Amino acid sequence: MDVAKVLKDAWQAVEDSGVPKEMQEIAFNRAVDLYGYAPSVAQPPITAPSPDVASNGSGNTTGSGASTGTIKSESAFYESMCKATGISEDALLRLIDIHEGAPRIALKASQLPNAAAKAQKVVSLLIILARHYYNDENEVALSYCLAECKRLSCLNDNFKRDVGRIDDLLLTGTGTDTKAKVREPLVKSAKESLKKLGVSVE
Repeated sequence: MDVAKVLKDAWQAVEDSGVPKEMQEIAFNRAVDLYGYAPSVAQPPITAPSPDVASNGSGNTTGSGASTGTIKSESAFYESMCKATGISEDALLRLIDIHEGAPRIALKASQLPNAAAKAQKVVSLLIILARHYYNDENEVALSYCLAECKRLSCLNDNFKRDVGRIDDLLLTGTGTDTKAKVREPLVKSAKESLKKLGVSVE
């Protein structure tokens, strides 16, 4: 399957449909499903963040390894991710923003590494960790990373292979059910991994 073509066609369908901007992300996921590269059915829904949602600010996981469904306030998100990874809050603010209730990369495509393999690693590592600390997802559907790489024009046919080579990252499942499991070694090595990929984390 040509993943890049599926995503391109899905996004074109969303744009052609004229759906409101706030519904485009949901419509895109549905379009991807219809075009044959669906995200995992087990992934939690994308919802708008609420400052009233209780959070322990630590990104703790449940005993089952499943998402708790909690969405942190933006300030709690940046604080908890900074504390866990050692990446400064200033750097996190430059790298990640919250858009319509979900983390996304704040960098422009031109600010990513020139090599697609490195760019895909940067984007995917940040999205995986951001969804863990913002949405309390302990297993992040790889389709989120794939869609973000597509948006930033760094997606290629070696996407899964390149992402699978991120230090201390464990992928589970196959095909459209592939997920990235967030474990302590990944969190602890993230800062150094990003530095090796040329990303400023201070």
